[in-house]
Amino acid sequence: MKDAAIALLCALGLICLTLGGLLTGLGVVFLDANRYTALMDELDVYPEVGIPREEQVLVNGDLAAYLAGKTDSLDRPVTLRGEAVASPFNEREKRHMEDVRRLFRAGLAARAALLAVGAACVVAGLTLGRRRARRFGALLALCLFTAAGLLLAALLWRADFNILFIRFHELIFTNDLWLLDPATDAMIRMLPEPFFAGMAAQGGVAAAVGAAAAFLAGALILNLPGRKRKT
Repeated sequence: MKDAAIALLCALGLICLTLGGLLTGLGVVFLDANRYTALMDELDVYPEVGIPREEQVLVNGDLAAYLAGKTDSLDRPVTLRGEAVASPFNEREKRHMEDVRRLFRAGLAARAALLAVGAACVVAGLTLGRRRARRFGALLALCLFTAAGLLLAALLWRADFNILFIRFHELIFTNDLWLLDPATDAMIRMLPEPFFAGMAAQGGVAAAVGAAAAFLAGALILNLPGRKRKT
């Protein structure tokens, strides 16, 4: 196989691994119930939500488990604004969370596929290609990610989080179930905009770390001697 093809194969492998690492970093944050609680403590949402903190901690665990596909129900008896209820969420909120869960499932499936394809390409490049071609592939992938990272950083620097939040929901969801009313929907009181801003900040850092770690791991593998070919 020609060096150019091997370089492209290696670049593809590193791109897939890096994107898989990025999604892994996001999952570490957005599926961590302890992070939910820490941000809620920081924002002191409990008086507004109307659920005692000790019960809210359990609800946070339910949310994380539901999004991770470990449970199929968000129902839990809690005290909501002084009244015992069978679930902290109404039917509209549950329907919205079904949409959110599908999004998370797609993300988890994409992560698995990207990591598998990335690993396969890197192993193939290591086995078939000369080190010079593999290094060129790694350099190509690095240049692409550097350009993409700088562009994304510039866009985020100038963007308003509230606008991004709204545009994201309009793009991802095909209904208006995400438009919740604080007067009737506990979820929006639990998860106000500052909560999502904090999660986005943590998720961005974790995604960058995951992406960098996956890229470096792949690049180091590609720098190994590889199998000697007969001449």
